[in-house]
Amino acid sequence: MPYIGKSPANVPVTADDIPNNSITAAKIVDNSITISDVGPNAVGTSEIVNDAVTTDKLNLISTSSVPSIEAKSDGTTDGYIQLNCTANSHGIKLKSPPHSAGASYTLTFPNDDGNANQKLTTNGSGVLTWTADVNTTYSVQDGELSQNNFTNADHTKLNAIEASATADQTNSEIKAAVEAASDSNTFTDADHSKLNAVAASANNYVHPNHSGEVTSTADGATVIADNIVDEANFKVSNNPTNGYFLSAQSGNTGGLTWATAGSTSASDLTSGTLPIARIADDAITVDKLANSINSAIAANTSKTGITSSQATAITAALPKAGGTMTGHLLFGDNKYLRIGAANDLDIFHDGSNSYINETGTGDLIISGSNNVRIKSAGGEDMIIANADNAVTLYYNNAAKLATSATGVTVTGAIGGATNLGKVLQVVAGSASGTTTVSNTSDTYISHIVTIQPSATSSKVLVFLDIGYDTENANGYGFTAKLSIDNGSNYLWEAGSNGYANNNAGGSMTSHYSTQNYTVLHAPSSTSSLSYKVYVELRTGTVRFNGHAKSRLYAMEIGA
Repeated sequence: MPYIGKSPANVPVTADDIPNNSITAAKIVDNSITISDVGPNAVGTSEIVNDAVTTDKLNLISTSSVPSIEAKSDGTTDGYIQLNCTANSHGIKLKSPPHSAGASYTLTFPNDDGNANQKLTTNGSGVLTWTADVNTTYSVQDGELSQNNFTNADHTKLNAIEASATADQTNSEIKAAVEAASDSNTFTDADHSKLNAVAASANNYVHPNHSGEVTSTADGATVIADNIVDEANFKVSNNPTNGYFLSAQSGNTGGLTWATAGSTSASDLTSGTLPIARIADDAITVDKLANSINSAIAANTSKTGITSSQATAITAALPKAGGTMTGHLLFGDNKYLRIGAANDLDIFHDGSNSYINETGTGDLIISGSNNVRIKSAGGEDMIIANADNAVTLYYNNAAKLATSATGVTVTGAIGGATNLGKVLQVVAGSASGTTTVSNTSDTYISHIVTIQPSATSSKVLVFLDIGYDTENANGYGFTAKLSIDNGSNYLWEAGSNGYANNNAGGSMTSHYSTQNYTVLHAPSSTSSLSYKVYVELRTGTVRFNGHAKSRLYAMEIGA
């Protein structure tokens, strides 16, 4: 509702209060209209006379969050600002990116108008600066001329190509056009044929005449005078082999060829033909001497013509072809009896031990038509291997274990038990690494053997050698235990077998030893079993070593 007179303060004017075309430029005080003075949609275009709102009437102030001018979209066209010409008949537009771009950024213009030929570049954050165009090449974007740049040199080359030039002439058309030109000096097919007929490295040389040992005429033919060619200038067509000689061949009309030398017989040699200097040392062996000469040497008991030392050597020598030895063949320490073309077998003594060392291809085979025996130095049996029969192992010359067609026969006890049955399988365990034990809790020392009984009635006999060493001035003591359930329960129980103890005492600085244990277990199962070794230290520090002297075996014995 319009007011009569002066309207109350702070009451906004709405479109209903103002008649159409009633507000002119004269009614608006310069710089008096701000955004806060006009309510939303309060004044429509119909209330304002065309061109009534001039720059003098606007007070446009931008803040950090509100622009002084905002070009909005009608919902279908992106917002833009148009700068017209003086006649307002055409102009340019500054247009927003489309809504789909989701773009919101600010472009800050430079402080000046720049210099000639400069361009606006951005720092990537919307700040524009004037920069000179220093590039002489222009990169072509992917999808256009890929990979190569179009440079100024390329532009110059393109300018030099004749307008409307085409590349549709064939090779034959270009060739015909060039050859048809009178002044082209073209290399034609005929020229090519002529060049092919010229020998390689040919020149326009005229061969002169020569006289003397070798004469020639202008055509290059040469003639060699008689008795002129010496060894350095002589050549025979076929290739010789060392020892060949030049031989005249009837088929070669006075020609020579390389040929093999024939054998020389006794009739070809005359007295004094072969000097001693022509015979290499040791070239004449016993095999080359006539039997009569060998017999004469042997019969020459007086050894005339030779020295006494030579006579002794001849008498004691064993021919390479073999013979009967009348004495011992003696070898010093580390002197080998070496057999085989590639030193395959050595037999020797190193001063402490004796060795039979086979290093060549194949196996070391010891065979005998009857029995093969291994005895002690005192003559006691250790192993007897009978052909097609038993192999027997002995302890102190007494048979303890013998193989048979049905298995193994054991004489005496196996680990404290007798008549256990047949041995069905033997499995070797592993004892690796070094475990140092210095506490009183049960410790696994990396000794394990795994076996799977073939029947529930089978028993498992476990053999254990524990190798250990210690350095402890106050002595040491430990208890060895055997477990199949990772140390929760042990097969050795107090009151039956008892713990296997080692209670060495006294003072020592370094000690190495082994402890031997045997345990008989009846698992009543065919499941795979892993027997593990634990120790409980009672005093001192002990190292349990997985070396050659630590052994762990499991033997399945059938009922």
